Amino acid sequence: MASTEPHQTPFMTKLKSILDKVSTQETILQTKLNQIEQWRVMHQTAVQTARAIKQRLIAFEPINEESDSDDIKATKISKKNAINTALDNLSSELKLISESESDHHRSMECVQQLKQQQTLIDELRTKNTQLQQTQEWQIA
Repeated sequence: MASTEPHQTPFMTKLKSILDKVSTQETILQTKLNQIEQWRVMHQTAVQTARAIKQRLIAFEPINEESDSDDIKATKISKKNAINTALDNLSSELKLISESESDHHRSMECVQQLKQQQTLIDELRTKNTQLQQTQEWQIA
């Protein structure tokens, strides 16, 4: 029996190593699964929020300065403020989603598209700043 034991030890060591690697892979997959589930919930929440805001926007009636009473104007302003607050909250939710989906979780095409959009946003901000400065200069 002593002669067969040395042959079993390398085999058992290899088997244990393989099982350890499988266990590590299972842990990694479970972590990824949990992250995907978290993103799914975040996206669902954002979509539900966007739907609710859309319904509010559809139902919203702008203030008519001539025919609306002060009470109606106050109600409409309150509804408008609630919509703006909801939009701000949605913006925060979307920012959290974007930050949680770091670049190494996104496809190359998505990362490239995001960079292009960020460049366009930066250009628009620059133009907006220039227009504001020109407008301020013309007023002064």
